[in-house]
Amino acid sequence: MDKNKVKSVNEFMFFGIESDIKNMIRTLKFRRIEKGYSQRDLANLTGIKQSAIARMEGLKIIPRMDTIMVVSRALDLQLNLKRISTGWDKFENKEHKNK
Repeated sequence: MDKNKVKSVNEFMFFGIESDIKNMIRTLKFRRIEKGYSQRDLANLTGIKQSAIARMEGLKIIPRMDTIMVVSRALDLQLNLKRISTGWDKFENKEHKNK
């Protein structure tokens, strides 16, 4: 998707998110390996099926946020959200006025 061709809030919202999620999953996988855990070990710690962890780490699925948080905590990581300038603000006033 070309940044200059974004036409709606929905299109804009998903611009770049896929790469952010992939980077987050790669970080989780790296941390799992760094701690010496197998996927099965992580599954036992989190209650998430090993096959689901494999699909997540293989970037076959995009996990839900609660799944990311559970895995992060099991790996002694904290998920922090940081405000960034994305241009989202240009849609904010339009959307609030339409409600």
